[in-house]
Amino acid sequence: MLERLDERFLGRTVADGGEALRPYVHALREGQALGERWYRRPVNVPWL
Repeated sequence: MLERLDERFLGRTVADGGEALRPYVHALREGQALGERWYRRPVNVPWL
């Protein structure tokens, strides 16, 4: 089941280097590495 959820997440997100979250996540501003999922954003961002 976890593999299927991972596939869904990866299929609905794209890597953006953490740009979408950078203003909101202190660790990204400091240059600290986070898990790879922090560096992805939704393909279709409904709130933009």
